[in-house]
Amino acid sequence: MFQQLQVKTFLNNPELERLGISEETYSQFPLEKKELYADIHIMDSASDTKYFKVEQLSTPNNINEDSETIVPEVLVEISEQEYEVVKERIESGNKDESRLVNPDEESGTWHKMTTEVLYVDNSGGLKRYSLVNKVEIITNELDQVGGTTSHKAYIAGGLNSLCSPISGSEVMTKWQTNTLTGQTDRFDEFTAPFKNQGYGFDFGISAFSTKCDVTMTFLFTTLQDINIIDAYGFCGYWDRAFTGSVGIDIGMEINGPSISITPTTYLVKANDTHAQMLPA
Repeated sequence: MFQQLQVKTFLNNPELERLGISEETYSQFPLEKKELYADIHIMDSASDTKYFKVEQLSTPNNINEDSETIVPEVLVEISEQEYEVVKERIESGNKDESRLVNPDEESGTWHKMTTEVLYVDNSGGLKRYSLVNKVEIITNELDQVGGTTSHKAYIAGGLNSLCSPISGSEVMTKWQTNTLTGQTDRFDEFTAPFKNQGYGFDFGISAFSTKCDVTMTFLFTTLQDINIIDAYGFCGYWDRAFTGSVGIDIGMEINGPSISITPTTYLVKANDTHAQMLPA
């Protein structure tokens, strides 16, 4: 007689939403990944959030192969209040006359990156944690996140040397809203193409998208002699379209993970987030 495998449903895992894993995404997990996330129970957490606005450098410092002057973009860190005010105006569709007087007030693109480290369970004496990195990108109805062309972007999470990612636990989900149709679509990836002292994913930001949310998560364990858990978040994009491949390497330095991204031409990188938590 064959024994039927008992796979837990999402209803047995209500806290997976906290890890950025929706019911739709969980339903697509292979059996092994469902088992890894079967008994998640969040008992402690710590997080770090940063906010950014896309701006252009005032002085061009690059010329492409067609002798066209290129004004590079940068991600300038802003306050939470600045971000939330703009987000509320965009999402509420506020079109008061002040917008016409100062159209730059809401024009542009904004990023929010939150990195969280969570103590999720103690199964058979093995303490497991999760690193969650979430990037929210918004723009107003007159702009598009990807502009008039699609762009490549990346999201990654890194750990200090006394932490060990659990193989096969990585997940990335992208939600993207089309400015023309208003439709929001979900895209999942269950295998990270970049693995070292953490995980990294690359993804596309399509033209004419008004909102793009990307969340990645993975489970990890720690060595017994660890004093502090360091979780780092990374994100960025290339402000010009290119057809080559992306490279992401998360290494270790004395002060924590370092990240190497290729290609570097037209790369726009956010300041890293850094969440710390005492081990359980």
